[in-house]
Amino acid sequence: MKNKKNAAVICVLLLLIIICAGLFVFRQVPSQKLQREIAAGHRYLEAKEYDQAILAYEAAIEIDSNSSKAYEGLGTAYLKQAQHYERNEEKKILKAYDRSIAAFENVTILTPDDADAYIHLGDVYILQAEVYGSMDKTEAAMEVYKKALEAYSFAEDNDLNADVEDKNAYISSQMNVLNGKSETVEAASDPQESAEAAEDAEPAEPTEDPSASYRTIQASEYSIVTLEDSNWGGKLECLVLNDPSSFPDLSAALEQVRNDRQATLDQWVSDCSGMGISGPTRAYVSYESTIDIKRFDTRYLVMAYLSSTYQGGAHPNSFVNGAIYDVQSGKKLTPNDVFTNVDAVASMIERKLLDNYPASAFNSTNMKDTIREYMEKDSEMYWLPDYDTLHVAFSPYVLGPYMAGEFMCEIPLEECRDYMVDPDSWLEKPAA
Repeated sequence: MKNKKNAAVICVLLLLIIICAGLFVFRQVPSQKLQREIAAGHRYLEAKEYDQAILAYEAAIEIDSNSSKAYEGLGTAYLKQAQHYERNEEKKILKAYDRSIAAFENVTILTPDDADAYIHLGDVYILQAEVYGSMDKTEAAMEVYKKALEAYSFAEDNDLNADVEDKNAYISSQMNVLNGKSETVEAASDPQESAEAAEDAEPAEPTEDPSASYRTIQASEYSIVTLEDSNWGGKLECLVLNDPSSFPDLSAALEQVRNDRQATLDQWVSDCSGMGISGPTRAYVSYESTIDIKRFDTRYLVMAYLSSTYQGGAHPNSFVNGAIYDVQSGKKLTPNDVFTNVDAVASMIERKLLDNYPASAFNSTNMKDTIREYMEKDSEMYWLPDYDTLHVAFSPYVLGPYMAGEFMCEIPLEECRDYMVDPDSWLEKPAA
């Protein structure tokens, strides 16, 4: 009797194992994986987590590049992302619309008889044209409106009942408005009037070629100064412009950085004094922070801070961080100012780190969330693009134990192009 019970138990266990194995295999079937990714994308869209939705739809496309549903979801996600940006973030908006259009174009290729696909495409063209119009880029807006009309024409070819009459009328009215602007400009440029005005006009100042103004900032135009405390051995470097009037907004931002670093040094000195450090340890107390300039031109200032401090204990503490400034405005740039999809960049960094180091070196097998968190915190790590490379480094303790040291990687900047707000401004090298 006992043997029969054991046999029955074994049979049940084997049956459960077979069922689990079958479910596992079933879940690995490409069609099932595809549906899961598309469903995940839909959930992220509903939750307004557009970056995550984009990643899910892109994962679905990697599984099946002929999935019209995945491309339709991707186009919708980029469309929503564009509408989520602030009105003054035109570059980000146009970039997102470009990607939405590319996705919907793929839908029309995969389902050429689907009138709705052409209508979706035309709708995005209209939105993009309106952005160009608000930027007074009349010619660009006109061209995009023409593409919208063409898309709606294809929709009507596929479905005589396609409801595009109002859309076509709207486009015609907008193009008339834009044509009116062009005619106004042309009317003001009557040759006879221009000749008469020229005789009375003041001599014009020569206009500087915009391309010529994009250049490298020479070492003679700035200085590295050191804030020091000789009593405790603190030395913190700061960058200052020799002529603040050359880039006044950047100069003001750097002056604020200098004040902040002085406050940091003062606090460190106060901490050392309050700790009662004495004896042999006193001789080794230090705080040093140096600057490594990755890029400095009339567009961007990109620099790393490499720091180390010791106030006693088993070892000194080292840490890194960085800063990126728009040279003209003095604004310190965030990840969202540089990248349209920070999650995708975080994933690239994660993959590169796992290529460079054994998985056992890290505290977690899924580091993307930590990487994204520290990119936005602007602390204990840096992500610094020069002209060719995205340089990335993490302080000890952030991703692994102290004994593992800093984790570093480099990613060719060209590989980040699709995720950058304005890739050409980063990849183009300036005049010397």
